[in-house]
Amino acid sequence: MSELSSLERLLGDAEIQWLALGDIAVIKTGSSVSKQLILENPGEYPVINSGREPLGFIDKWNAHNDPIGVTSRGAGVGSITWQAGKYFRGNLNYSVTIKDYEKINNRVKVSY
Repeated sequence: MSELSSLERLLGDAEIQWLALGDIAVIKTGSSVSKQLILENPGEYPVINSGREPLGFIDKWNAHNDPIGVTSRGAGVGSITWQAGKYFRGNLNYSVTIKDYEKINNRVKVSY
């Protein structure tokens, strides 16, 4: 008897249609940000850049309801982030924006 992979256990008997991420989402990077910029412009909006936690808080935002992020470099490389509401996405964090929410549900709860 062969052991099931983690993916096989997760999917179970679900019918899966594999698609390229670029077919279902728009992928883009944030804007350049530095600790100096944050210090000079303190505010209420979290700065999401190279880690799971905000780098700081700033007085402007460049992302709203664009919650899925993938860290491209740094200590958190490969981390998937979820940030709802208005926030500032740094250049080390790529947004993954679903093109059609009627076809893709990005908030499905999974249990093992």
